[in-house]
Amino acid sequence: MTRKLMLVALIALVLCTGLGAKVSCTAPATEWRLTVKSTEGGSVTTPGEGVFWYNAGEVVVLAAVPEPGYRFVKWTGRVYTMSSTWIATASITMDLDYTITANFAPLHESPPVGITM
Repeated sequence: MTRKLMLVALIALVLCTGLGAKVSCTAPATEWRLTVKSTEGGSVTTPGEGVFWYNAGEVVVLAAVPEPGYRFVKWTGRVYTMSSTWIATASITMDLDYTITANFAPLHESPPVGITM
């Protein structure tokens, strides 16, 4: 029995050191990091701003709130699994590490130079 276990361990060692085999010896991630930021003019209230850890496959709700005189524009960053990038309250499925930014802009932006209103 001991010889069989040693043989299995030796085979696993050879495969994991990459001696011509395309085998991964790392377990898939069970937790993913979500980094949440915002630009000037607002904040992310849910889950907040900073770094958060979630289980793989977990759906996280993000809510952005503009300050007075600003409006929410869109979510940017690694937004591939977000339900919507144009709505202030959206969700994201955690299957990778993500950095997401809520972007805000003034309500009344100045018109371009040379244009009068």
